[in-house]
Amino acid sequence: TGLGVEAGMMDILHVALDNEMQSYDLYRSAAQDTADANGKRMYQYLAGAELTHFNLLMANYEALSQRGGWV
Repeated sequence: TGLGVEAGMMDILHVALDNEMQSYDLYRSAAQDTADANGKRMYQYLAGAELTHFNLLMANYEALSQRGGWV
């Protein structure tokens, strides 16, 4: 990793990224599977929130690995 970033921090971010993507997939699938319009909107909202979390974590992962600091 770049500029002395602890390997443990990168591992933690990997786990967090995996968790966010699994949650995104779960909510996206639930949105597709439900016939209830309100449920569909709720699951779509939750999937979007998980994708936002993933993108924020990825930005920090990239910043840490390339520049050694948080975004």
